[in-house]
Amino acid sequence: MHTGVTGSNGVGTNSDPKNKGTGLNLFDDQAAISGDFRPILLASDGRSGRSNPFRGLSHWNLDTSFGKTTAITERMHVTFSADFFNLFNHVIYCDPGATNGNNVGCGGSLSLASGLQNFGVISSQFIPANRTSGSRWIQLSLRFEF
Repeated sequence: MHTGVTGSNGVGTNSDPKNKGTGLNLFDDQAAISGDFRPILLASDGRSGRSNPFRGLSHWNLDTSFGKTTAITERMHVTFSADFFNLFNHVIYCDPGATNGNNVGCGGSLSLASGLQNFGVISSQFIPANRTSGSRWIQLSLRFEF
């Protein structure tokens, strides 16, 4: 991943920090790399798959949970638990964009036919469902059983 990338020849220019871009790009010279790709022809592509696939960024995460059950009486128990999501607080970037602001790993589509302003641009981080951010998330719970 490269920082401070401004794009060139109309390719990857949306990463330019002067234009409110992030400056993050998968490629150092987008214009040279974009020539190696062609538009994807879904359902009519005559080539067999599995040769030179275009893959996204790798990412990993660690979630864990700790719990303790304490007996109050023979029939009553209290259970305390702590759940940690993204324990080490790693940033998980969305896959680089192909066109028009779409990031492939965040619900966008991989299509090079619409323009190349966002080719290789990393414009956001992945946010899991039902969450407001991708940062560490801690959940505490107390359960009374009888």
